[in-house]
Amino acid sequence: MAKAPESDKKGLSMEELLTGIGKLIYKLNESVENSNARLEKLENNLLAMIQEKYDGITEQLVKSNELLAGDTDDVVDKKVFVKELGKVTKLFSESAKSIEKTIKNVISKQDKKTGDALAEKVTSINKAVKENSQYQKEQLEEMSKLLSLHSIEVKDNRVRDFNRSAIMHFNNAEYEQALSSLQDAIELSPDNPGLLANMAHIKASQGKLDEAEESFRKALKADPDLEPAISGLGTILIHTGRANETIEFLQKFFERESEPSIGVMIAMSRAYAAEENHLKAVALLEQAEKAAPGHPELEQELAKYR
Repeated sequence: MAKAPESDKKGLSMEELLTGIGKLIYKLNESVENSNARLEKLENNLLAMIQEKYDGITEQLVKSNELLAGDTDDVVDKKVFVKELGKVTKLFSESAKSIEKTIKNVISKQDKKTGDALAEKVTSINKAVKENSQYQKEQLEEMSKLLSLHSIEVKDNRVRDFNRSAIMHFNNAEYEQALSSLQDAIELSPDNPGLLANMAHIKASQGKLDEAEESFRKALKADPDLEPAISGLGTILIHTGRANETIEFLQKFFERESEPSIGVMIAMSRAYAAEENHLKAVALLEQAEKAAPGHPELEQELAKYR
């Protein structure tokens, strides 16, 4: 019969027991350190991923800020800004999805203790991400408002400059130059009634009465009470042999409680004169003279009768 192994015959010595316990403690410590190392690595990787995503967002915000900080003499291209905002929005969305996916993958591969520890850190990270996202959103909204105001202000300034140039050329009888400047203004503000009325006056001075009438009517469609368009259209109707239509058109402005403008009164007097009703024409001009003594155009009209 074979002899039993020596180790089976007697118990472990105290020295061997202590050595075994020491090894076990070492292994446990090593396991804890390895777990902590893995957790730290996962945390660093997650933070690096978030940083990479928001570096991209910051880059897009810098580009958007550059749009606002550009030359104020140029109109900011809204399409470019909208494109940049779209990129930022996409980055926010992709970042959120990527973080969520990474968190799920990481936690699913860890034991409960490590997963709980990581989940706690992720909660803290997510809170920071949400706060940052809200801040970025508020900044983008503010930038969008600033851009809108900036674009409107720049456009209005350019429209005013073109219109002033057109008026200057018109007063110098430089009708082609006036027309060119006004077309530039209307391109920026196509429904501006004042610009349309000025265009009509230029067309009328060039003898293009049909085009002038069309432009006056467009101006009045945008602003039915625009005096230069009202009196201008009335004058066009007279010159095209429609004095009676002028009287009908202008009559409503005399039926209001407030007194009509001098321009409207002059246009109406011309319509009466075209209808050979000079008594009414003179009476209306004298009424206008009381309201605006020394008015140059009014004086010219009265001079025809004096």
